[in-house]
Amino acid sequence: MTVAAPTVRVLIVDDDLETCRLIAELIAAPGREVQLAQTAEDAFERARRERFDLVISDINLNGPETGLDVLKAFKSANPAGEGLLISGF
Repeated sequence: MTVAAPTVRVLIVDDDLETCRLIAELIAAPGREVQLAQTAEDAFERARRERFDLVISDINLNGPETGLDVLKAFKSANPAGEGLLISGF
């Protein structure tokens, strides 16, 4: 009997859809589920509804909230999850 490895769930947050897609393509692997969010609000809602093992967020989301806000909300909803902030600047 083979036991399947658990799925690693990743949320990528960036206001640029092409950047989200590029990161998703770069980290794609068997056993890894990747979801995308283009706004902090969408990321907040997903963090409340679902569990993610990792959030990768741009620091500058071109809105009132930043990647730091996303990271704080994510860690509040899932203290064991990991976060990675990125920037194009």
